[in-house]
Amino acid sequence: MFEFLPADFLINVEMKVIMKGMRLITHQVADVIRRHARWNSTLVASFNPISLWELKTIDPRITRGYIWSRRHPFPIRSRIFSSLLRADWYDPVNDSYNPRLHLRFHSGGARVLAWDLDFDRDMQQMAALRLDSVVTDSFQEMLKRKEEVARNLS
Repeated sequence: MFEFLPADFLINVEMKVIMKGMRLITHQVADVIRRHARWNSTLVASFNPISLWELKTIDPRITRGYIWSRRHPFPIRSRIFSSLLRADWYDPVNDSYNPRLHLRFHSGGARVLAWDLDFDRDMQQMAALRLDSVVTDSFQEMLKRKEEVARNLS
């Protein structure tokens, strides 16, 4: 993907790792990002706070995102590791978005990536909340809606 997408296109890499094999996967992800010099346009996100900590020790230039879900077991749903990680992005799973947490993360300098489904794909609502980025399974539809909002604003 890195070879085919523009350098300023944000690529969200989700590391789905548990403890077994975590270090190997984390090192391989870091190697790919370094090889392509994509520090500013790659977000590496994970539910596993230990893998994100490991990534930070490997290369602190790599942008990290902490994913959580209110339906996951403790401690993931509690976000107790979020202050220790100091992730660059916070990424609530679909149906876990919380406006209060959004403000808290923004006030700490972090960015928020949320699912379009949490807003019924309402681009104006997402813009009003100042989401930094949106995850979607409907790329073409979201592009069309973004263009409509931009036209209405001009």
